[in-house]
Amino acid sequence: MLGNNLVDRLGGKAALEAKLAHGVDVVAGKQGLLLRAGQEPEIGDVNRQQPTPLLASVAHAIEPVSYFGDKALIALLGGPDARTRWERRFWPDA
Repeated sequence: MLGNNLVDRLGGKAALEAKLAHGVDVVAGKQGLLLRAGQEPEIGDVNRQQPTPLLASVAHAIEPVSYFGDKALIALLGGPDARTRWERRFWPDA
């Protein structure tokens, strides 16, 4: 779920929808948008090259309003490389 302030920072509902893969539902509510990556949960495993394309689509679309690059995550996740791997877990080829 994204509050209206985050949706506005992403350029609005139409701009966000244009960035999402077919299969990601966008449901408008009074306080923002609900993004649902498929009718059923995607099951994937980065280590086995089993991608989650709908989740990757959402992750790409909302990256500008997420905590990507947050220095506080470095200590929590064990270093800058570990943070980058965690942040990019939905699209390992990036």
